[in-house]
Amino acid sequence: MPPPGQRLAKGWPVSHYGPVPRFRPDRWNLQVFGATATGQTYSWTFDEVLTMPRATVLADLHCASGTSTLGHEFFGVPASTLLDLAPPAPGVSHVMAWAEYGYSANLRLSDFTADSTIMATHHDGEPLTLEHGFPLRPLLRTKLSGSAKRASSQLPGPVQQFALGQAGAQPVVVEAGS
Repeated sequence: MPPPGQRLAKGWPVSHYGPVPRFRPDRWNLQVFGATATGQTYSWTFDEVLTMPRATVLADLHCASGTSTLGHEFFGVPASTLLDLAPPAPGVSHVMAWAEYGYSANLRLSDFTADSTIMATHHDGEPLTLEHGFPLRPLLRTKLSGSAKRASSQLPGPVQQFALGQAGAQPVVVEAGS
């Protein structure tokens, strides 16, 4: 049953603004830089991301457009794994996520590192489609969809960057791009 004000959608609708970006595995990487504990930049290819620890999350998706889809199974890298590999500097409290066309979402670090937050690569046992966030779709079960896709707070396109920081501090940026 969807929450009040939401209506049940059939299937899993594509909510995307603009053309769907192409995936170029030879140019794609995921980077964490900025306010890391060491000040270093960390970078992984898509193949390296696929070797990271994995988790499965069951989730209902509720879009800001008023539609809900229920019973999704996502599989991917726990977001906390990225921060285990590239820890943020002390005092970092928020994550900023960006997708193409200027869409963004501001998230509490505690939401980003929750056990239910993953960087999904698969949906219901199949690789994500480009239209639904391949290669990495951040899934945050603590947020209502409609903000950043590739993060269930979904941005309408592949996530390009995550920045970690606090007001007046140098951010940590987690960037996925091709």
